[in-house]
Amino acid sequence: MPTVELGALGLLLILPLILGDRTDLVTLMTNVLILGMLGISFDLCWGYCGIMSFGQALFFGVAGYVVALVGRDL
Repeated sequence: MPTVELGALGLLLILPLILGDRTDLVTLMTNVLILGMLGISFDLCWGYCGIMSFGQALFFGVAGYVVALVGRDL
């Protein structure tokens, strides 16, 4: 791994310890990382393989819908 990626990974691992009680920033960071994983999956399928697949977005949307329903009903 190049040093830039290792530095970014180290920062992401240390950032929750630095933020501490700032739950709003921890929530924002979590949302950014989740959407980043969705973007990486699209880049892997479409960019490297040349296959446009909306399967990742479908699973992502269904999971978000289920989490919203469960969170509302509990």
